Amino acid sequence: MRFFVDYTSPPLRKELSNDQKFIKEFAEKIGANFNNPGEGIIHQLMVEKHVNPGNLVVGIDNHTRTYCALGHLQLVWVR
Repeated sequence: MRFFVDYTSPPLRKELSNDQKFIKEFAEKIGANFNNPGEGIIHQLMVEKHVNPGNLVVGIDNHTRTYCALGHLQLVWVR
């Protein structure tokens, strides 16, 4: 499992800053990977470094379909 914070970096409001802190602490608690702000855009990093053909990718926005180009099954959860 991998968490990214890339679209709201640096956070413009205190609430976003608190959310980012919560996500980082949650990732650490469950032993997941956390990519710090400034390391790159999630979709490009995932394609370059983290996904392989045949992987299952679950994302939270509509750009997750990028991974279908590499032969992934992708599920998108958009609230």
